[in-house]
Order: sequence, then C-alpha cells, then structure tokens
Amino acid sequence: MRFVIAYEGLLNVSSLNLERAAEIRKMPVIYWENGRPNFIPEVPAISGVMLKHWHFRNLVELSRERENESLCFFCRQLQAIRIPPKSVQKYYEIQYCEKEIDLIKNCVGEDVHGFLWAEKEKTGGEGGEKGEKKKGRGEGRTLRRESCVWFSWAIGLPLISEEYRRIVVVQHTRNISNIPPDAPEEVRQLQMPYPRPYASDLFGFISVANLSRIGVSYTDNLQAIDSNVRKRRQKNTILAYARMIQGEVGANLARSLPASIPIKVFLAASKKGMIPAPVHPIYPNYLIESAKLIKGAADLFGDEYRVRIYAPYIDENVKKEITNILNDAAVFVDDPYRGFKDIISFLELEECTGKQQ
Repeated sequence: MRFVIAYEGLLNVSSLNLERAAEIRKMPVIYWENGRPNFIPEVPAISGVMLKHWHFRNLVELSRERENESLCFFCRQLQAIRIPPKSVQKYYEIQYCEKEIDLIKNCVGEDVHGFLWAEKEKTGGEGGEKGEKKKGRGEGRTLRRESCVWFSWAIGLPLISEEYRRIVVVQHTRNISNIPPDAPEEVRQLQMPYPRPYASDLFGFISVANLSRIGVSYTDNLQAIDSNVRKRRQKNTILAYARMIQGEVGANLARSLPASIPIKVFLAASKKGMIPAPVHPIYPNYLIESAKLIKGAADLFGDEYRVRIYAPYIDENVKKEITNILNDAAVFVDDPYRGFKDIISFLELEECTGKQQ
C-alpha cells in the first residue's frame, strides 16, 4: 500500500525554518510552464527534514493519545534522534534491542520514520617507542532502517511577486509583573527583550508514505509485527498528515500560529503501492499532471487506487479534465478531512484495534 499527498497552502516559514538561527532560508527555483523553463532567483524554502520532523511529532502524539502505542525512550520525548550508543543507554538506564524486528515492534517512531544504529567498538594495540597504547580505528556493527515516509522541500510558490514578500522582525519582551526593591540583579535580568523574525508564504510540498513497509523487518527475513498493530500504525501515519495541513507545524506556535488555509490538497492511495509521487505544486498544472501519472502507473501495474482532491477554488475546466482522466477513481471533496477519511476507508484501515502482542 502507498499513500501520497500534494499540498498547497499558507504556512509560517519562520516557525518552520529554524535550521539556521534568525534566518529565513531561500533557494533558486527552475520550473516548467507553458512549454518553457522559468527561473526565479530566490523563493523561501523549508527543508523536508523539518516537514518530516513535524509528521513524526504528530504520529507520536496520535499513537500515544489514541492507542497507547509502544514508544522508545527518546521518541516518547519527541526526540527524533538515531539510536544512542550503549554508553548513552547505560546513562539513561535504558536498553535498545539489537534486531530490527524487535526495535520496530517496540517503537512506532523507529518503525515508520526509520533509524540508524552505528555502534563502534574501539580497539587498541601496542605501539610507539615507549610502548604507549595506539588508538585504533575501531570496528562495530551498523543497523539502518530507511524511513517509510519521504518529504520534498516545501517551496514558496511563484504566485506572489517578490516585492510583496517581507520578513518582519518583532521585538518581544519577557516581563515580571512585580520586582521587589531588594531583589537581586539576576531577577531584573529575567526581563529580557529578544527579536524574532516572522514571515508567511504560499508553499507547496509533496510526500509519499510506503505503508506496506510499516511493521516489516527487511533484515530479519521479512518478519512482521502483529497485523492489527500494523494497520493501526498505517492509519495513524495517514492521520499525521491530516494534522499538518491546517498549519499546526513549526516552532513558536504559541505566539505565531499562522492564519493558515489549505488551498489545494491532492490525496491518493493504492493497494499494491505502485503509484508514483504526485507532481510538485510549484508547477501550475500539477493537479492534471499528477492525475495522468497516477492513472498511467496504476494501469501499467494493474493497481487499484483512489484519488481525493480538495480544491474549492479550482477552475471548472481543470476539474472536468481531471474527472475525464480518472473517472470514478477521483472525487472532489468539500473539506480535506473527508478526503483523508475516504482514503482510510479505501485501504480498509478504519477498524484497526487490538493490542500489540
């Protein structure tokens, strides 16, 4: 099974692009339109790492709130880091299993978003004139699981002239309501001003979730975890996207929740997992081109699929063309959440209860 999404909407770039301190990341873009390439020297951009992180957070919260799903020590704290070395495990008094099937059984985060375990065993030997210990390069084991979820960069769409794009720096101040006259100087220092950049823009991104890989170990002879738990994780992986589309992604949301609106949301799923990723929304005709690609791939591989599109402002001619391409497989929905619900129903993931064995 495979789930794919193309999203176009308003996001707060300053809350999502904190990989560089106090800087809005920009990048040059080349895209194809009307039979020729177009070039834009700079558009705001958000890396797929950041988008993937917020999908991970939503998945963990859904798994914890709805199902009491198994989580490892760091994923439970929303820390998406690689599996720590044994010295760190010893410090926190925790222990990770050493087989992939056990690691994914014990943690939905490691299962869906992948992991890397690189444990090096240091070796040494006699050497030097005075017989001092020589530091060896060391050898060890490496276990890697590729993520089941992939994200593109979120790219500022070439719909707005550069002259209208502005970054606003706001000066915030932390205040203490009452400072006694005899209070130490450190109390007064707690009242500190700090600047914070803010900027919103229309962004587009695409993502792919390989649902069939969830709960299956590719280093342990394709062993799989309990089938009910697999289905539950597959469903929550889709629902984690549904939490992202209304702008609940990024840092600083307590003071900069964006005035977000999803403009277009293209959702598709297939039973065998043969459909491709949709075309990125940076291309003006991405809905039609995505429909053509998914239809072609599904016909080639004999894959059953469904498409749901939320596009309240779409041109009727475009809507008609997409309907002609996909026929009954495509439905235009009045709200994106209806689209997610239809996809989950198509994949037969509505009733996924049961506890992990």
